[in-house]
Amino acid sequence: MLQGRRRDPRPPADVVFAKRRIFLPDGEAVEVLEEPNHVDTSCFWFLPGSFHLLHYWAIMPSGLSPACDTVFNLIISNQSLIIRNTEEITVNFSSNYEAHYRIAGKPPPRDAKLSVNLDTVIDQIKQLDSNQRELIVRRCGFDIILEMSQNPKLRSRRNSICFCGSGRKFKHCHGRFAAGQFPERSPGDP
Repeated sequence: MLQGRRRDPRPPADVVFAKRRIFLPDGEAVEVLEEPNHVDTSCFWFLPGSFHLLHYWAIMPSGLSPACDTVFNLIISNQSLIIRNTEEITVNFSSNYEAHYRIAGKPPPRDAKLSVNLDTVIDQIKQLDSNQRELIVRRCGFDIILEMSQNPKLRSRRNSICFCGSGRKFKHCHGRFAAGQFPERSPGDP
């Protein structure tokens, strides 16, 4: 055993959620707060206690791909797993999302990805026939449609105060990026 290292008395983690730093493809860092209750797929670190869930990722219906990180986070959260979060940033994420270009004050390229609107994904799922919806439920391991549409953590709260601490309503702050609205930035805008 190494001298000077204390053993962590907690049970071992099943999965670790890492913190990330976001960069544009040109290497410029984008200062943006993560949305609460969101863990990007690049930030999951699976350990043996969570390996049994990986097949859900592999068989996730393609219609859920715009929200795959949210769906998989719900799958993990509906298990009795020990989840730990890193204290430090351990992931460098290269982003081609339109909102990240806008936050950095740069015009997005034509191939930039649009932000995911979970309400749109939920509406698309609700329009599927009963067989397709049942397939999604079986592939996710629980009623993901019900969970996504009723979970208050996932529903957009446009009139609530933004998570970034600006004091403005979400719809007038970070919500404008999720909605695809990119007004000219004023000095001091997050």
